[in-house]
Amino acid sequence: MEVGPAITQVGLALLATLALVFIAAWAFKRVGGSTMRTTGVIRVLAAAPLGTRERVLLIEVHGQQLLLGVTPQQVTALHAFGNDVPAIAVGDDFKATLKNWMSRA
Repeated sequence: MEVGPAITQVGLALLATLALVFIAAWAFKRVGGSTMRTTGVIRVLAAAPLGTRERVLLIEVHGQQLLLGVTPQQVTALHAFGNDVPAIAVGDDFKATLKNWMSRA
């Protein structure tokens, strides 16, 4: 048994498998597999992880901003901000902004 053709066959199979993985990831992204959407009625303004599976989300629904605690078991409304809250600009430090807003409430 020759080693050369066997290594070539294994290498080609590996390349084909990796190509399929990348194509599937690209297709999943194009179809809309992302959970952080910013269009429509509900917009996710910012997210901050609190643990391995817990996070805090700042969302906007019909002009009102809500702070949500999200775990694998439940979603809890932590705070509803009034209309006087300034909009978050992209790139703002979410942790500092949240601390500032919570000190006002």
